[in-house]
Parts: sequence; C-alpha cells; structure tokens
Amino acid sequence: MENARYRHGLEGELVRTIISLNAISNARVHLAIPRQTLFVRQQGEDPSASVMIELKPGEDLKPDQVEAIINLVVGSVTGMKSEFVSVIDQYGRLLSADVASAATGKVNAKYLEYQKNVEKQIIQRAADMLTPIVGPSNFRVQVAADMDFSQVEETQEILDSNPVVRNEHSIQNNTVDKIALGIPGSLSNQPPVTGEVPTNDSQNTNARSELNRQYAVGSSIRRTQYQQGQIDKLSVSVLLNETAAPNGTAWTPEERAQISTMITDAVGISAARGDSSV
Repeated sequence: MENARYRHGLEGELVRTIISLNAISNARVHLAIPRQTLFVRQQGEDPSASVMIELKPGEDLKPDQVEAIINLVVGSVTGMKSEFVSVIDQYGRLLSADVASAATGKVNAKYLEYQKNVEKQIIQRAADMLTPIVGPSNFRVQVAADMDFSQVEETQEILDSNPVVRNEHSIQNNTVDKIALGIPGSLSNQPPVTGEVPTNDSQNTNARSELNRQYAVGSSIRRTQYQQGQIDKLSVSVLLNETAAPNGTAWTPEERAQISTMITDAVGISAARGDSSV
C-alpha cells in the first residue's frame, strides 16, 4: 500500500508539472516501477513510464519540448532510462519516436560537420602553398575525406615472459643403515674375526631429494580506446590555370611533379593509407 501511494503521488506531481506547459491542457502519467529485490544476482526489470498528453486546439509540441518531458520523467524516477519513456498525444501519435530519430539526426549532422571542417583545413593548407606560386585565383582544390567515426575500445592482458621465483623449498636426506651379519645361533651378532678387512657391503644407503619451487608471473592490463574521426582515405584534386605557368602556355611535367610533391607533403598524403592526389 505504501508503494502504491508513493507511485500514485508521484504520478500526480508529474501530471501537475507537465500541465504547466503552455501547449498542454491535460495529461496523465502511468509509472511501472518494479519491486526491488535484495538478491544481487537477480537482475530486476527496468522501470518504465507512459505519458498521455492532451494538446490545446491549434497547438503542437516541438521535439525539444517532448525531450524535455522525457527528461522530466527520467529525473523523477530512480533508474529510469529515456528509451523506456513513451509520450503520446490525444490523436494517438507517438511523439517520443520523433525524438529518437531527431537524436540520431543530430549525431549524423555532428559527424558531417566535423568531416567538412577537416576537408576545409586540408584545402586551406593546399591553398597556402599554391597561392605564392600560381596566384590566388589560378587554382582550385577539392578534397574528399573518408572518415571513420566508429568507437572501438580494446582490452589486452600481457603476461611477462620471464617469471620470477617467489618461493623455493628444498629437502635433501641421506640415510646409511648397517645390515646385521653373523653366524646363526651364535651368542652374538658380531661377525667372527677372520682377519679380513671389512667392506662397505654391509651398509645400505638411501638418498632422498625434494625441491619445491613457486614462480610468480607478472601481468599487465592495457585498455586502448581508439579516437573517433580518423581519416581512412584522402583524395585531393588540384586544378591549375595553364596561363599562370612560367612559360604562359602550359605546365611542364616537371613543374606539375614538383607541385604534386609539395601538395602531398603539405596535406599529409599517405601511400600506405591508400590516399591519392591529382
């Protein structure tokens, strides 16, 4: 009952806040908050919400306003995610779908703007090198940059090839036992005196050696996050005015080769990457 009262009160507060917007005349909020469990391994369901709004006659909500309503609900419920909030109007239109597509469009526009800036910088580098040679209005430069905006994170564990001895335990045991020799039935086990020199044949030798060695192998973990917006391939095209050549008619192959080498070094053309310049 306490949870139901809390959810009902929270829904009412959200309704009163959403109604305060100028374009909305009425609203209803339904919250689905799962019960919390004390078991850590048992993953609970994520909370979700549905917002029904009634617009005033002649009014409409912009995607930024719908996104503001979603953020309002997300900030009011613990653990709520924006993708689990649905906003619809009295006509049955799912307004939150337009927000998701608009967010994707913003990301694409951001990447496109970054690509344009990179191409503009490369064109400016080429123009700075060509202007003193052929003049400011005697050339055109076009650049096509193929960019990679994928985000890649790599985790690598490196083991040391030279282990270090951490603990060593060695045991060596040598035992020499004498075998009793004598005449059966005699009063003593002492061998009879025969005048011969005693040998080591009457001795039993046991040797035991044990070695316990523990090694410690060092390891290191390296996390590498590659930069977004790297250039995969670069194509540069340069158009020169023939009347600006030193002879006034056409550029010689040697002059074009010198200009091509100069542009290649200025804009960073890489043959290993597959770049091309014309």
